[in-house]
Amino acid sequence: MVMGESMATSIMDFVQRYRDYEGRRDATHELIKDLMIYAEHVESSMRAENSRLVQQLRELSMDLEDATKSRRQLQHRLQDAEVRMGSISLDNDLLKKQQTPYVLVLIDGDGLIFRQHFIKQGAEGGRRAAFELHKGIAAEPFAQPGGMKIFVKIVANMEELERALKRDGSVSTENEFQDFVRGFNQAIFFDFVDVGADKESAISKLRETALFHINNPSCKQIVMGISHDPAYGPILDEIIRGDANKQEHIKVLEGYPAVRAITAIGTDIIRFQEIFRSDKLADRRTVSSHSVHSVQSGSSISTSNSGLPNISYATVTQKASPPPQVTLPIPLAPKNANASLRVVKQLPKPWNPGMRGLDSPIPLNPIALEAIKKRKDNNKLCNNHFLRGPCAKGDDCCFVHDYNPNKDEKNAIAFLARLNPCTNGQECDVDNCIYGHHCPSVVNGICTHPFCKFRPEEHPPGTKLRSAKTIIHTCFGVYRRTRAYVMSSGCEALGGFLATMASAASLTQVSNYENNATSKAQMWVYKPDNVVAKSPLVVVIHSCQSTAQSYFQNSLIPWKQGSDKKGYITVWPSSPNSGTCWDVSSKRSLSHLGGGDSQAIANMILYAIKTYDVDPARVYVTGGSSGAMMSNVLAATYPELISAVSLYSGVAAGCFVSASGGVDQWNNSCSGGQSRASAEQWKQVVLDMYPGYNGPRPKMQIWHGSADATLAPQNYQEEIKQWTAVFNVSQTPTSTVQNFPKQGYTTSNYGDSVQGIYGQGVGHSVPANLTASEIWFGL
Repeated sequence: MVMGESMATSIMDFVQRYRDYEGRRDATHELIKDLMIYAEHVESSMRAENSRLVQQLRELSMDLEDATKSRRQLQHRLQDAEVRMGSISLDNDLLKKQQTPYVLVLIDGDGLIFRQHFIKQGAEGGRRAAFELHKGIAAEPFAQPGGMKIFVKIVANMEELERALKRDGSVSTENEFQDFVRGFNQAIFFDFVDVGADKESAISKLRETALFHINNPSCKQIVMGISHDPAYGPILDEIIRGDANKQEHIKVLEGYPAVRAITAIGTDIIRFQEIFRSDKLADRRTVSSHSVHSVQSGSSISTSNSGLPNISYATVTQKASPPPQVTLPIPLAPKNANASLRVVKQLPKPWNPGMRGLDSPIPLNPIALEAIKKRKDNNKLCNNHFLRGPCAKGDDCCFVHDYNPNKDEKNAIAFLARLNPCTNGQECDVDNCIYGHHCPSVVNGICTHPFCKFRPEEHPPGTKLRSAKTIIHTCFGVYRRTRAYVMSSGCEALGGFLATMASAASLTQVSNYENNATSKAQMWVYKPDNVVAKSPLVVVIHSCQSTAQSYFQNSLIPWKQGSDKKGYITVWPSSPNSGTCWDVSSKRSLSHLGGGDSQAIANMILYAIKTYDVDPARVYVTGGSSGAMMSNVLAATYPELISAVSLYSGVAAGCFVSASGGVDQWNNSCSGGQSRASAEQWKQVVLDMYPGYNGPRPKMQIWHGSADATLAPQNYQEEIKQWTAVFNVSQTPTSTVQNFPKQGYTTSNYGDSVQGIYGQGVGHSVPANLTASEIWFGL
């Protein structure tokens, strides 16, 4: 019994122990299961992280490889640059050693006059004057001893200068001054140049020459004989541009005491009093008191020269600026010494508009004036604020106050304010009145303002009036204080006004201009009422989708205004082609005497020279877009007829050439800037248009915009390459001026004959700049 119970207990122990074992086994299985799940999760996470790291490693390896390549490329480029820099530095040192230093002397001969004893000696005096001038310059501290060369250029209106010298008594025969000039020109590097009657030609020539040489390291000094004329003040300031080195690089040669516009710049002044006169030329052709005899009736005519002012040649020939210039009359020479009666003309008194008198003249910088005039509407500057002090209207004023104009701009503001008549006229007693008290726009006896607001009596007597508003004032007396209008007593209503307007100059078609070309291009001409003798001629060539008439009436094409103001003739060709684009692609037009549009325009020029007494040495061409392309073609095919070209948004001559030899309306490759060639290749294109020609070629002014989507800006580079090669000058500019002639434009000069003007952000229609183009033409 005991044994049975004992066995039962033992079995139950085994059962219990087995159950314990199962419990432990199940726990172990759960542990192993959990471990396996955990391990799988960890493995998955690690695999994902490993994949990410492998990808990152691959990318970093690629970056490292690229960085290594870039670094090596930069190292190679740096090494190449260092080699080139060394070579350039060596070449530069050699050039500096080889180049001869020189001094440039530029003189406006209309105001800086040689002493009488030189001129009286004729050719020998000219040689002596050149020798003394060379000796004087060589003795200056800036002249290096040894191989320093001295170049002298004098520009003057020789015909008028000779007359002024005769009036002064400095020459007695016609040949004395001519012989003097001839002797002066015999000196090496010394030139006395006749620039004709246009004063701006002399100013422009001296300006461009100085700008060309100022940055040349071989030019050690520029001496400018310009002290007599305030018009050179802005030009001298432009050349220096606040650069102390350039200011040190320029000296002013003084004869007649320097005007304030010159001295204000602070440039050093030198004097050669033994060579140049310090006084102005005078008119000495007056009749002395002892030569005036009584007339038979017992009355006498007497005259006195005690009040006669000294008249300088520059003053006598000055074109225009208020107050108007008075020309001395030429007294009649007596037929013999025993004449019993001599009639002496009285000198005309200077015009006096009234009790206030003439407004003081304002020196003008044309570039600043143009910039101020282009401000429109709410962008205009407030006259009262900038000329009188803070504007009384304050924030209520609709014009600009928050601007800081420079001196030239303030002068421009003052001049434009003067174009508005003062309500009190000559009775105005306000010292700092900013308005005009007589018309400031009278040039050579003509009121040049197209919309003059002044009454006829506020012009000098005999002034020819062009403004319709001024003519109306002739019929309607304007009482400005009361703003009331009453009929003038001497007026025949508006009949005279209408007759005057009917006789005004207009664009006229020339039906037969002796055209022997196959092209049927039309010729239109505009002759202003005040056309000058031996007039210059400007040929204005329209763009596609335009005609001569529409181009003439386009307010953005300012050549009519320039013609009215300065009296030159303009010719406006009109295209016969579809879309009115010009033929710049056919063999006919791209050849001298080929019979195309280019020959038709050349025939217009020849007809104008013969018919309108045009000066053949002063023919100029301008055009936009298709007209600019034709301007380039004309410069290549008929260079003997043209002195200068100013073209806006074109392509190189021959770029639009047709593969078939016919007329192509468009050339996508060229217009897109894909027609590229070397400079020599472009040059050959020009030479092939007129084989065998080796005469002078027109100087080229090329305008283009960086945002031109019609004729890609690359065409500007191709034009520069072409014409610099034709003139055998470098494609590297000799001088570059930022923000000139206006903001956003860069002007690059390639010697004297090629100028590029590139407008940043400007599209296809580059606005015509009358002032800059006229300066380039010398108008």
